[in-house]
Amino acid sequence: MKKNRSSSASNSQRQVKPVSSVATTRKATTSAPSNSSSSEFDYTFTSKAKAKKSSKAFSSSKDKAPVSSADKGPTKKTIIAIVCSVLAVATIVVVMFFAGVFAPKIDVTMADGTVKTMKVEDVKTALASEVFFDGIVIDGIDVSGMTKAEALQAIANIEPEVPITVDISLALEDEEYPLDFTSLPLQSNKAELVDVAYAYGRPTSQNPSNEELINCFNAVQALNATPMEYHSAYTLSTDGVSSIIHEVLDPLNSAPSDASITGFDIETEQFVIEESKNGYVIDVESSIVDVKAMLDSAVYEGVIQVSAEITPPTVDTEFYTSNFGMISSSSSHTTANNNRNHNIRITCEKIDGLVLQPGESFSFNGFVGQRTAESGYELAGTIQGGTLEEAYGGGICQLSSMLYQSVVKANLQVDERHPHMWPSSYAPAGTDAAVDWGSEDFAFTNTSDYPIAIHATYNNDDLEVTVQIYGLQFENGEYIEFVAEVVSHTPAGETIYVAAPTLPVGQTNQLIPPHDGYSAQSYQVWYDAAGNEISRNEYAMSYYYTIREKIEVGTLNPDGTQAPFDPVTGIVTTPTPPPPPPTETPPTVPVTPPPSDPLVPTTDPGLTGTP
Repeated sequence: MKKNRSSSASNSQRQVKPVSSVATTRKATTSAPSNSSSSEFDYTFTSKAKAKKSSKAFSSSKDKAPVSSADKGPTKKTIIAIVCSVLAVATIVVVMFFAGVFAPKIDVTMADGTVKTMKVEDVKTALASEVFFDGIVIDGIDVSGMTKAEALQAIANIEPEVPITVDISLALEDEEYPLDFTSLPLQSNKAELVDVAYAYGRPTSQNPSNEELINCFNAVQALNATPMEYHSAYTLSTDGVSSIIHEVLDPLNSAPSDASITGFDIETEQFVIEESKNGYVIDVESSIVDVKAMLDSAVYEGVIQVSAEITPPTVDTEFYTSNFGMISSSSSHTTANNNRNHNIRITCEKIDGLVLQPGESFSFNGFVGQRTAESGYELAGTIQGGTLEEAYGGGICQLSSMLYQSVVKANLQVDERHPHMWPSSYAPAGTDAAVDWGSEDFAFTNTSDYPIAIHATYNNDDLEVTVQIYGLQFENGEYIEFVAEVVSHTPAGETIYVAAPTLPVGQTNQLIPPHDGYSAQSYQVWYDAAGNEISRNEYAMSYYYTIREKIEVGTLNPDGTQAPFDPVTGIVTTPTPPPPPPTETPPTVPVTPPPSDPLVPTTDPGLTGTP
């Protein structure tokens, strides 16, 4: 597991107290005081008899005078008396000595603040206690009156109050690898701490000075008012560090790996890149030494740089990010036929984002599959046998044609392509690619040295289908255009007429519209970044069939008979109806006018005249 330093390392935490030195509420002083209150005695005994005898020794014999009894030396009784006196005094002194009258004494401060004179030996005895003095607390436990063994047992199971937070990582170049120390055992200074606490208030030498005795005794007495507290220090044991570091660093010992393209993000229109990795030969042992040194020093946070020999990859990540992008694009507008546009859209979704590795081939039919209602396709117009018929998936040839154009512009190898029976409205003659399940396919191979991606989209607002190819861009901004020109034209020819026995005479139906025949030559044209033509290479010749118009003519007479039909002209011969029978005219009968009577006037008002 790797992380960018923007990323956070994982902390190993143990419920342990931070490392600390022995804490005391008051500093113990064990040195003896410089001013001793001890008493010193010096006894000197001088004999008068000896003094007189000594002076007599310097007298001249001839100067001797008669000695009176008063001038004679001490008598025997006197000497005995003196000796007895000396012996008595000596005895008294000895008795007083053994009674402690003349033992050395010092002034000490008691717990209540009073000063007391004590014998030195009594102070030594008090300080020589084999148990802890009253007022000694270790890890919250009052160990007063305990032996060292008892105190150690009492604090053995005391856990630290504050956990140790460990945040140590190993860094290899720009990556950091956190270390997990949760498996490491804790170690503490409890044994050493007991020794330190036990030594509080005790002389440091076998023959302490009076000053040291005073200081020690005073410190012990002060414990009654202010106890001395000690706290254990906890550290992590370095046992197991080696295995932890090997677990992290051993996988990093590897050969270099090149960056690679693993996919295409259709939202960002960027390749998904697996980053390159350097190869490493890591000095694991030096890292173990460095980590142990930190733990031994109770340093629990830091980053240790790993020592390693680095071998760079042949192709790094920057190569793809700097040199890869769109290398070709082709677009065309669709009709307003909803079913046709639906078929185009769902097919775009199937191939959008497809990545082809070097040498990998693409088959339109193989990848898209059969166009059926079950696979989501609708009925729409498609060319079937020279005529336009309704079929599932109708319209997707417009997508395959845009793909064909983009593949050529990307300078990839076309393996299979078929023109339509006649030129399409969405692609110039020579640049279309028909697909039909089970018969006609469009296929190509990624002949470049690097992966390519297909980005196919349908914009319903603009009624536009677009296919783009992404890959290693051409050097110096070069690009390719795919163009074609008609090199021959053949008119469709005369119309074909066929009889339609079920159609009434006078009705016709166009079965096949007429289509002129064409030959079209396509070209792959290279341009520089400024738009100047570099080269023009013939690419493919496309042939479109001459299709004669076909019309069916009704031959059904009203009486149910079939009228004669001329297949050349399409004329239906209808029979001439017989002339109607002649109308009989009645014979003309002459009218004899009545005799006129001039004297009698006519009574007919419509007639006028002169008789």
